[in-house]
Amino acid sequence: AAIHDRAKLKTTPRGYPLLPHKKYEDFSLLLDRVAAHANRRYFVLKSIILNNLYGVDIMKEATEICKLRLFLKLAAQVEPDAAKENLGIEPLPDIDFNIRAGNTLVGFATEKQAEDVIRQDLLAYNTVWPEVQRDAKEVAELFGLFRQQQTELGGAVSADDKAHLRAKLTPLEDRLNTYLADTYGVSKKSAVKGWVHSHKPFHWFIEFYAIMAKGGFCGVMGNPPYYDLKQGLEYQLKNYATLSTKNLYPVVMERALPLCRQNGRLGLIVPISSISTEGYSELQTILLRYPGHFSSY
Repeated sequence: AAIHDRAKLKTTPRGYPLLPHKKYEDFSLLLDRVAAHANRRYFVLKSIILNNLYGVDIMKEATEICKLRLFLKLAAQVEPDAAKENLGIEPLPDIDFNIRAGNTLVGFATEKQAEDVIRQDLLAYNTVWPEVQRDAKEVAELFGLFRQQQTELGGAVSADDKAHLRAKLTPLEDRLNTYLADTYGVSKKSAVKGWVHSHKPFHWFIEFYAIMAKGGFCGVMGNPPYYDLKQGLEYQLKNYATLSTKNLYPVVMERALPLCRQNGRLGLIVPISSISTEGYSELQTILLRYPGHFSSY
């Protein structure tokens, strides 16, 4: 729509117009923050990494390599200035809560999955589930503040802030691990620790609560392992229809689909057999339930 009287528009401190719609107003304020930054490209890339990029891998080494590559990308934007403190070099962002080590296939992907399991404990459900929801929301708020501190509130976070966040997150993870382990037939407290060590559960709905509460990710991408399940795994998989395919990559695809929001996009490197052979009929049936996630195969 045409703006008839631009002179009457409110502006940000740096002169960007505050347009009527809320989302445009937020964007105007974001442009203000970008303009105030000495290195605009660094600020933009840092903001994208903190607010838009998330990853999970069962190998901790892989997550460290991923973080290192992102840091190198940021470092390449820096031009040292001898006239400034620390040569004008900003602290790198803390992305330990963005790039995570864990088992993509073991854990509660959605809030409903967790609720369905906890509901089986009828005596505790009415007290336990509200507590889980409350704690998950509190952790999500701390996650948000943790990232906001690095882009809007000074650019760095303290070790105490990070420790406080971990202290809130760990008991919630432990509680969910106990309920999930029970579905695998592991109920003794002494055995749960060993189960967690071997299965490395990752609960998407609490680790990325703000995203999953809004329906999931806009896009999910990856390169699933093509692994013959007849050879066995170091951990047990349950409740996947695609286990019938006897390969691991269809299981990854089945897990990835509910992580996408409605009309989200899924990009995985998989063999053509996934949609063309009878042995993968269970996968094909599942894919047909999510037609909006694919533009092509």
